[in-house]
Amino acid sequence: MKQKISNLLSNYLIAITILLCLNATTYMVSACSQEIKPRPLEFAMIVSPESPPISKTMDPKPHRIMVGHNILRIGDVFLPGKYHITAIFSEFKTIEKDIELPIGEGPYIIELEVIKLVNYELRISKRYMDDTGGISIDGIKYNLEIYADGARVEQHHILDLGCPGGERYIDYYAPQKTQIVRCACGFYYDDLPIKGKPRFKDLYQIDVDRLIKHLQALSVISSATEGEMKVLESLSFLLKKPDEKKKLLKAQNLTKLICYLRSRDFAPNNDLKETIMQEILSADK
Repeated sequence: MKQKISNLLSNYLIAITILLCLNATTYMVSACSQEIKPRPLEFAMIVSPESPPISKTMDPKPHRIMVGHNILRIGDVFLPGKYHITAIFSEFKTIEKDIELPIGEGPYIIELEVIKLVNYELRISKRYMDDTGGISIDGIKYNLEIYADGARVEQHHILDLGCPGGERYIDYYAPQKTQIVRCACGFYYDDLPIKGKPRFKDLYQIDVDRLIKHLQALSVISSATEGEMKVLESLSFLLKKPDEKKKLLKAQNLTKLICYLRSRDFAPNNDLKETIMQEILSADK
Protein backbone atom coordinates (compact mmCIF):
# COMPACT_ATOMS: atom_id res chain seq x y z
CA MET A 1 0.00 0.00 0.00
CA LYS A 2 2.81 2.39 0.93
CA GLN A 3 4.57 1.61 -2.34
CA LYS A 4 1.39 2.37 -4.31
CA ILE A 5 0.95 5.73 -2.58
CA SER A 6 4.61 6.57 -3.23
CA ASN A 7 4.22 5.76 -6.93
CA LEU A 8 1.10 7.93 -7.18
CA LEU A 9 2.86 10.90 -5.54
CA SER A 10 5.83 10.46 -7.81
CA ASN A 11 3.65 10.45 -10.91
CA TYR A 12 1.76 13.50 -9.62
CA LEU A 13 4.98 15.48 -9.14
CA ILE A 14 6.18 14.52 -12.60
CA ALA A 15 2.88 15.71 -14.09
CA ILE A 16 3.13 19.07 -12.30
CA THR A 17 6.73 19.52 -13.47
CA ILE A 18 5.74 18.82 -17.09
CA LEU A 19 2.82 21.27 -16.82
CA LEU A 20 5.07 24.01 -15.44
CA CYS A 21 7.61 23.48 -18.21
CA LEU A 22 4.88 23.65 -20.85
CA ASN A 23 3.55 26.91 -19.38
CA ALA A 24 7.05 28.44 -19.27
CA THR A 25 7.69 27.40 -22.87
CA THR A 26 4.35 28.87 -23.97
CA TYR A 27 5.20 32.21 -22.22
CA MET A 28 8.63 32.39 -23.83
CA VAL A 29 7.23 31.71 -27.30
CA SER A 30 4.53 34.35 -26.73
CA ALA A 31 7.11 36.93 -25.58
CA CYS A 32 9.40 36.25 -28.51
CA SER A 33 6.49 36.53 -30.93
CA GLN A 34 5.93 40.17 -29.80
CA GLU A 35 8.19 41.96 -32.27
CA ILE A 36 9.84 45.15 -30.96
CA LYS A 37 8.90 47.75 -33.54
CA PRO A 38 10.49 51.17 -34.13
CA ARG A 39 8.23 54.15 -33.45
CA PRO A 40 7.93 57.67 -34.88
CA LEU A 41 8.20 60.71 -32.61
CA GLU A 42 5.61 63.47 -32.37
CA PHE A 43 5.82 66.70 -30.38
CA ALA A 44 3.23 68.64 -28.39
CA MET A 45 4.08 72.28 -27.56
CA ILE A 46 3.04 73.58 -24.14
CA VAL A 47 3.53 77.24 -23.26
CA SER A 48 5.67 77.63 -20.13
CA PRO A 49 4.36 79.82 -17.28
CA GLU A 50 7.68 81.71 -17.60
CA SER A 51 6.93 82.68 -21.21
CA PRO A 52 5.67 86.08 -22.32
CA PRO A 53 2.16 85.94 -23.84
CA ILE A 54 1.92 84.23 -27.22
CA SER A 55 -0.61 85.41 -29.79
CA LYS A 56 -3.13 82.88 -31.07
CA THR A 57 -1.74 83.27 -34.59
CA MET A 58 1.80 82.34 -33.53
CA ASP A 59 2.69 78.70 -34.03
CA PRO A 60 5.54 77.65 -31.71
CA LYS A 61 6.82 75.07 -34.17
CA PRO A 62 10.53 74.20 -34.16
CA HIS A 63 12.31 74.73 -37.45
CA ARG A 64 14.75 71.93 -36.61
CA ILE A 65 14.77 68.99 -34.20
CA MET A 66 17.89 66.99 -33.42
CA VAL A 67 17.84 63.44 -32.09
CA GLY A 68 21.33 62.99 -30.76
CA HIS A 69 23.55 64.50 -33.48
CA ASN A 70 21.12 63.82 -36.33
CA ILE A 71 18.40 66.05 -37.77
CA LEU A 72 14.94 64.52 -37.37
CA ARG A 73 13.36 63.95 -40.79
CA ILE A 74 9.89 62.92 -41.93
CA GLY A 75 9.57 59.16 -41.74
CA ASP A 76 12.27 58.62 -39.12
CA VAL A 77 11.47 55.90 -36.57
CA PHE A 78 13.34 54.79 -33.46
CA LEU A 79 13.75 51.60 -31.47
CA PRO A 80 13.08 51.71 -27.71
CA GLY A 81 15.91 53.32 -25.79
CA LYS A 82 17.28 56.59 -24.44
CA TYR A 83 17.59 59.64 -26.68
CA HIS A 84 18.63 63.31 -26.35
CA ILE A 85 16.28 65.74 -28.07
CA THR A 86 17.17 69.30 -29.12
CA ALA A 87 14.38 71.51 -30.49
CA ILE A 88 15.50 74.72 -32.21
CA PHE A 89 13.07 77.58 -32.78
CA SER A 90 13.24 80.91 -34.61
CA GLU A 91 11.65 82.98 -31.84
CA PHE A 92 11.63 80.63 -28.86
CA LYS A 93 14.27 79.36 -26.48
CA THR A 94 16.05 76.20 -27.59
CA ILE A 95 14.85 73.13 -25.66
CA GLU A 96 17.03 70.18 -24.71
CA LYS A 97 15.40 67.10 -23.24
CA ASP A 98 16.38 63.50 -22.47
CA ILE A 99 13.70 60.89 -23.16
CA GLU A 100 13.33 57.14 -22.83
CA LEU A 101 11.29 55.68 -25.67
CA PRO A 102 9.24 52.72 -24.35
CA ILE A 103 8.20 49.58 -26.20
CA GLY A 104 4.89 50.11 -27.97
CA GLU A 105 3.18 50.86 -31.23
CA GLY A 106 2.33 54.09 -32.97
CA PRO A 107 3.77 57.59 -32.47
CA TYR A 108 5.36 58.48 -29.14
CA ILE A 109 4.33 61.99 -28.08
CA ILE A 110 6.91 64.23 -26.40
CA GLU A 111 5.79 67.38 -24.60
CA LEU A 112 8.00 70.46 -25.04
CA GLU A 113 7.57 73.48 -22.75
CA VAL A 114 8.23 76.55 -24.91
CA ILE A 115 9.39 80.01 -23.80
CA LYS A 116 8.96 82.90 -26.20
CA LEU A 117 11.94 85.23 -26.63
CA VAL A 118 11.70 89.00 -27.13
CA ASN A 119 13.04 90.79 -30.19
CA TYR A 120 15.70 93.44 -29.46
CA GLU A 121 17.85 95.69 -31.62
CA LEU A 122 21.37 97.05 -31.40
CA ARG A 123 23.94 98.81 -33.53
CA ILE A 124 27.65 98.08 -33.64
CA SER A 125 30.64 99.55 -35.45
CA LYS A 126 31.31 97.66 -38.68
CA ARG A 127 34.88 97.32 -37.42
CA TYR A 128 33.65 94.32 -35.41
CA MET A 129 31.28 92.74 -37.93
CA ASP A 130 31.77 92.55 -41.68
CA ASP A 131 29.52 90.82 -44.22
CA THR A 132 30.79 87.43 -43.03
CA GLY A 133 29.53 87.99 -39.49
CA GLY A 134 32.79 88.92 -37.79
CA ILE A 135 36.34 90.15 -38.30
CA SER A 136 39.90 88.88 -38.62
CA ILE A 137 42.43 89.68 -35.88
CA ASP A 138 46.05 88.82 -36.72
CA GLY A 139 44.73 86.52 -39.45
CA ILE A 140 42.38 84.61 -37.12
CA LYS A 141 38.64 84.88 -37.85
CA TYR A 142 36.23 85.69 -35.02
CA ASN A 143 32.45 85.96 -35.24
CA LEU A 144 30.50 88.59 -33.34
CA GLU A 145 28.97 87.14 -30.17
CA ILE A 146 26.02 88.58 -28.26
CA TYR A 147 25.30 87.80 -24.59
CA ALA A 148 22.09 88.58 -22.69
CA ASP A 149 22.76 88.85 -18.95
CA GLY A 150 25.77 86.58 -19.40
CA ALA A 151 24.04 83.88 -21.48
CA ARG A 152 25.18 83.62 -25.08
CA VAL A 153 22.55 84.36 -27.72
CA GLU A 154 22.49 81.48 -30.17
CA GLN A 155 23.65 82.24 -33.68
CA HIS A 156 20.27 81.49 -35.27
CA HIS A 157 18.71 84.11 -32.97
CA ILE A 158 20.93 86.86 -34.44
CA LEU A 159 19.81 88.61 -37.65
CA ASP A 160 22.11 90.97 -39.55
CA LEU A 161 20.00 93.81 -41.01
CA GLY A 162 22.86 95.32 -43.00
CA CYS A 163 25.23 98.24 -42.78
CA PRO A 164 23.71 101.41 -44.24
CA GLY A 165 26.51 103.59 -42.83
CA GLY A 166 29.44 103.04 -40.51
CA GLU A 167 27.37 100.83 -38.23
CA ARG A 168 25.75 97.45 -38.58
CA TYR A 169 22.14 97.01 -37.47
CA ILE A 170 21.30 93.76 -35.70
CA ASP A 171 18.06 92.14 -34.53
CA TYR A 172 18.34 89.41 -31.92
CA TYR A 173 16.14 87.37 -29.60
CA ALA A 174 16.71 87.13 -25.84
CA PRO A 175 14.71 86.52 -22.64
CA GLN A 176 12.11 89.14 -21.74
CA LYS A 177 13.71 90.37 -18.51
CA THR A 178 17.23 90.83 -19.90
CA GLN A 179 18.99 93.88 -18.42
CA ILE A 180 22.50 93.93 -19.92
CA VAL A 181 23.64 93.04 -23.45
CA ARG A 182 27.27 92.25 -24.22
CA CYS A 183 28.89 92.29 -27.65
CA ALA A 184 32.16 90.38 -27.99
CA CYS A 185 34.50 89.73 -30.88
CA GLY A 186 37.77 87.92 -30.31
CA PHE A 187 39.18 89.34 -27.07
CA TYR A 188 37.26 92.64 -27.35
CA TYR A 189 33.95 93.17 -25.57
CA ASP A 190 31.67 95.75 -23.98
CA ASP A 191 28.43 95.87 -21.99
CA LEU A 192 25.45 98.22 -22.32
CA PRO A 193 21.93 98.39 -20.88
CA ILE A 194 19.55 96.60 -23.23
CA LYS A 195 16.94 99.39 -23.24
CA GLY A 196 16.87 102.05 -25.92
CA LYS A 197 18.51 100.14 -28.80
CA PRO A 198 22.12 100.17 -27.50
CA ARG A 199 24.79 101.53 -29.80
CA PHE A 200 28.27 100.00 -29.63
CA LYS A 201 30.50 102.61 -31.25
CA ASP A 202 33.48 100.57 -30.10
CA LEU A 203 34.24 97.59 -27.86
CA TYR A 204 36.18 99.33 -25.10
CA GLN A 205 37.27 96.37 -22.99
CA ILE A 206 39.70 93.48 -23.40
CA ASP A 207 39.19 90.05 -21.86
CA VAL A 208 42.65 88.88 -20.76
CA ASP A 209 41.72 85.18 -20.77
CA ARG A 210 40.53 85.47 -24.37
CA LEU A 211 43.61 87.49 -25.30
CA ILE A 212 45.86 84.72 -23.96
CA LYS A 213 43.91 82.13 -25.98
CA HIS A 214 44.37 84.33 -29.06
CA LEU A 215 48.13 84.55 -28.44
CA GLN A 216 48.32 80.79 -27.92
CA ALA A 217 46.58 80.27 -31.26
CA LEU A 218 49.04 82.63 -32.94
CA SER A 219 52.00 80.72 -31.52
CA VAL A 220 50.94 77.43 -33.13
CA ILE A 221 49.81 78.51 -36.60
CA SER A 222 53.40 79.02 -37.77
CA SER A 223 56.84 77.61 -37.00
CA ALA A 224 57.96 77.92 -33.38
CA THR A 225 60.16 81.00 -33.87
CA GLU A 226 57.73 82.72 -36.24
CA GLY A 227 54.78 81.95 -33.97
CA GLU A 228 56.49 83.44 -30.92
CA MET A 229 57.32 86.55 -32.93
CA LYS A 230 53.66 86.90 -33.95
CA VAL A 231 52.70 86.89 -30.26
CA LEU A 232 55.08 89.78 -29.53
CA GLU A 233 54.00 91.68 -32.65
CA SER A 234 50.34 91.38 -31.63
CA LEU A 235 51.04 92.80 -28.16
CA SER A 236 53.33 95.49 -29.58
CA PHE A 237 50.52 96.61 -31.90
CA LEU A 238 48.12 96.93 -28.96
CA LEU A 239 50.63 98.99 -26.98
CA LYS A 240 51.58 101.29 -29.85
CA LYS A 241 48.03 102.42 -30.71
CA PRO A 242 46.78 104.80 -27.98
CA ASP A 243 43.16 103.57 -28.02
CA GLU A 244 44.16 99.91 -27.97
CA LYS A 245 46.80 100.52 -25.30
CA LYS A 246 44.21 102.17 -23.08
CA LYS A 247 41.93 99.13 -23.44
CA LEU A 248 44.73 96.70 -22.64
CA LEU A 249 46.20 98.52 -19.66
CA LYS A 250 42.84 98.94 -17.93
CA ALA A 251 41.94 95.25 -18.37
CA GLN A 252 41.40 93.07 -15.33
CA ASN A 253 43.73 90.17 -14.51
CA LEU A 254 46.79 91.58 -16.29
CA THR A 255 48.91 89.43 -13.96
CA LYS A 256 47.65 86.41 -15.95
CA LEU A 257 49.10 87.94 -19.10
CA ILE A 258 52.43 88.58 -17.35
CA CYS A 259 52.53 84.97 -16.12
CA TYR A 260 51.85 83.75 -19.64
CA LEU A 261 54.71 85.82 -21.07
CA ARG A 262 57.10 84.77 -18.32
CA SER A 263 56.35 81.12 -18.96
CA ARG A 264 57.51 81.28 -22.57
CA ASP A 265 60.93 81.58 -24.16
CA PHE A 266 60.84 84.14 -26.98
CA ALA A 267 64.52 83.81 -27.94
CA PRO A 268 66.03 85.58 -29.81
CA ASN A 269 63.38 88.24 -28.97
CA ASN A 270 63.38 88.09 -25.17
CA ASP A 271 64.45 91.73 -24.97
CA LEU A 272 61.22 92.73 -26.72
CA LYS A 273 59.28 90.48 -24.33
CA GLU A 274 60.86 92.25 -21.33
CA THR A 275 59.99 95.67 -22.77
CA ILE A 276 56.35 94.63 -23.25
CA MET A 277 56.16 93.19 -19.74
CA GLN A 278 57.61 96.32 -18.16
CA GLU A 279 55.06 98.49 -19.94
CA ILE A 280 52.20 96.29 -18.76
CA LEU A 281 53.59 96.09 -15.21
CA SER A 282 53.93 99.88 -14.98
CA ALA A 283 50.21 100.21 -15.65
CA ASP A 284 49.23 97.37 -13.30
CA LYS A 285 50.75 99.04 -10.23
